[in-house]
Amino acid sequence: MMTHPDNPDLWLDNGRHAAVDGDTVAVASEPQRQPMKLVQTPELERNGSSPSASPRTAVYPADGQTITLDIWRPRNRVFLFDSKFGRDILEIACRAAGAKILDQVFIDFGVGAGYTGMLVLAQSHCSIHTYPEKEFVAIDVYTCGPLDTQRVVTEVVKMVKPSEYHVHILPRLATPPSQQQPVDAPDSQ
Repeated sequence: MMTHPDNPDLWLDNGRHAAVDGDTVAVASEPQRQPMKLVQTPELERNGSSPSASPRTAVYPADGQTITLDIWRPRNRVFLFDSKFGRDILEIACRAAGAKILDQVFIDFGVGAGYTGMLVLAQSHCSIHTYPEKEFVAIDVYTCGPLDTQRVVTEVVKMVKPSEYHVHILPRLATPPSQQQPVDAPDSQ
């Protein structure tokens, strides 16, 4: 768990880090409907204005999540340059995770310059951005429905074999906090 330097009670994410050893990938399972702490003020809850009171923290259940997968130095280097190959990898991984693909768009930026792309899913979306000059790939998966996002990570990692990768799981709220009851009592100030 990472905390904000100005507010240690603010939970930013629960980033995970792993390295691939041969064909072995060990990533802990992810919880469903994970609680998320939000910093709020009464003014922000009512009208989105700037806070004038001390912030308070409350925990609400997440309705979905965004998972980011940062990949460095994939052993399967064609993943950095070839958008058709990247699209195939994401399609295989998303389908293995239970996603229904509705549409897609992939754009090449020229020879050796990488690509960007997105799969539009019934559960939301999966995007990719490659940076061959840095041997870096950024993948984001947002889900607002049943989708095994950890399976997306596992499948991509298995196929591209990065020397290193990092996963962030960010809980998302589809229901505003003002319309929910906190999971636990707000922190006292």
